[in-house]
Amino acid sequence: MAVNDKPASDRFNQLAFVGLLLGWVFLLLGQRVFVEGGASKLFTVLAVVLIGLSFGQRVMAAMEAKADRRGAARAFAALGGVSLLALVTYASTTEWGRELTGIKAPEFNEPDTFGEVATVTWLVLMLASVLATTFGELSRRSMIRAEVMESRRVIAAIVSGLSMALAVAYATLFTYGSSKVDWSYDVSYFRVAAPGESTINMLTQLEKPLTVRAYFPPSSEVRPKVARYFKDLIAKGGNLTFEVHDQLAVPALAKEDDVKKDGVVVLVNDPNREQMDIGVTDKRALRTLRKLDGEFQKALMKVMREKRTAYLTVGHGELNEETDRKTGRTVRILREALQSQNYGIKNLGLPQGLADQVPDDATMVLVLGPQKAFNEAEIESLKRFAEGGGSLFVALDPDDEGDHSALAAAFGVKWEKGLVVNDKVLVPKKRDISDRKNIVSKRFSSHASVSTLSKASARGAAVLFLGVAALDKMPGADPSLRLDFAVKGPPGSWVDTNTNWNFDKDTEKKAVFNLVAAVSRPVAPPADGKAAPGAPEMRVFLVGDANAFGDEAMGFATTNQLLFLDAVRWLGGEESFSGAVSQEEDERIVHTKEQDQLWFYSTILGMPSLLLGLGLLVSRRQKGPGPRPGQSAPKRTPAPKDDEEPRRKPKKKKAKAKNKAESENEDEPENEPESEPESDDEEDDR
Repeated sequence: MAVNDKPASDRFNQLAFVGLLLGWVFLLLGQRVFVEGGASKLFTVLAVVLIGLSFGQRVMAAMEAKADRRGAARAFAALGGVSLLALVTYASTTEWGRELTGIKAPEFNEPDTFGEVATVTWLVLMLASVLATTFGELSRRSMIRAEVMESRRVIAAIVSGLSMALAVAYATLFTYGSSKVDWSYDVSYFRVAAPGESTINMLTQLEKPLTVRAYFPPSSEVRPKVARYFKDLIAKGGNLTFEVHDQLAVPALAKEDDVKKDGVVVLVNDPNREQMDIGVTDKRALRTLRKLDGEFQKALMKVMREKRTAYLTVGHGELNEETDRKTGRTVRILREALQSQNYGIKNLGLPQGLADQVPDDATMVLVLGPQKAFNEAEIESLKRFAEGGGSLFVALDPDDEGDHSALAAAFGVKWEKGLVVNDKVLVPKKRDISDRKNIVSKRFSSHASVSTLSKASARGAAVLFLGVAALDKMPGADPSLRLDFAVKGPPGSWVDTNTNWNFDKDTEKKAVFNLVAAVSRPVAPPADGKAAPGAPEMRVFLVGDANAFGDEAMGFATTNQLLFLDAVRWLGGEESFSGAVSQEEDERIVHTKEQDQLWFYSTILGMPSLLLGLGLLVSRRQKGPGPRPGQSAPKRTPAPKDDEEPRRKPKKKKAKAKNKAESENEDEPENEPESEPESDDEEDDR
């Protein structure tokens, strides 16, 4: 094939290709980099001129092309027309284009259907024309000096570029479309807490939907995560409306909600408003998002009802008087749980009227592990408060110096000193025999004060007690008292009367003991003994172990927090709010002694035995079956030694008819060598 010099028409084609690329680059500079001013107009005009000239040159080249180049030239001209169409489509999305076509721009927060469709269209057209033209030019350039151009090769390259452009567009559109679908599943380590049962139950009590406004900029990485939580809450029956705003875009609404920055969620239940400061970035919002359900519930309680007051008794060595966290006799977690239910906390001692009358603003009084016994005046004061419709939370320690039987008897409960211990179902802490007092119980009644734990007990939920006393019904107690033992101990437990941690058959008995009691009675019991629905009640929640609500136990077992929260809700008449609070914090793994033994023996003996058995099974299968009974094993030919030639197979004798005269021919020389024996391979070949 002859070789010619580079034709002038090909040089103009290259200039058209360069002009097309520069045109789109200038459009990007004029519309995205230099948004306003003379530079924006200059680059935009240059872009339009270059793309238009490129298309014109392609059309002229197609009209003047020779027969061998006509197919490729027409394909390039068509691609130039696609680029021009993309430019026109883009112009229709601009403010100038909308005025020219009469298509009005949408209002703020309204969907822009035309703008979205036009944007996708011009981007796909631009990508297809540029990629296909690039592939075609590379193919044409390889034949630029050929006497005859193979247009089929150029068109095939253009089709390849077009296919790649459409594949990229498909992947992009698939990603864009999936972002519009309201479905997601988070498999990452960092997750947002899902809506909990308790939060949904609280929302159902609202007479009108709660309004939730989230203020996040569109670029915030936290915005979709917060939106997903509230959309899931609505999907699960949450009675609320959810809105997302950019704080700078809605200054009037932000001023009404008193929002001065982004990253804030506002709960509106007129006239009450409450804010949650989450943050705009993942790094700042990490901890809040993992506890978003609990944080939202705290804010929800503040807008649902007025703040209540809970009094903690002091002056008897209670847990709430301790400040040294090293001892574990502190109630920081308990205080936070009370505050999350919109309770204000105050102290109740002799100066505040503990021995005379509980303050009128008290909704609940908590007695947490007094080391000294209450006197008669203090007990009578608490009893009058409860009988008047007040709520009382009493947690008593059996291993202190005080005798609290009189305080428990005032509410029909029998309490005696002595620890309930168990040598099977326990949590090891000191790793000695005294750990038998750290018992674990998952036996819950159907009472409202333990409803969440009762539902979760099938999944292994259990409560930890660090030294608990047994409770029972007081002989001769008031028959109008409704007594429910909400939590019972594990079977095989006994009351260690002599504190030797061992079971003494002569003086001690194994049984299932009551550990928690819920006592209630109508304030004014009617003659027929049936109270009207919604009538005020005396409610007392009595626990045989105060350490179960200290920081040591509640920080170790989150189920103890559930027990306390459910009890507080029942005491406050809000048992309908009961349910688990969802959070993505790492849960502490708690094993009883029996579980520890199971893990120990399974790892020390179980797994090695399993691996040994598998090894024996595999090796036996590789050897194959042995000889049957009465059958000798097949003989094996020994392998030849290194200095010994391998034995040849004995050559089979062939019966051949030979002429006797030839075998006795004496004329044949005596020293003629005999013919070499035929090899086995030659014999096999025959």
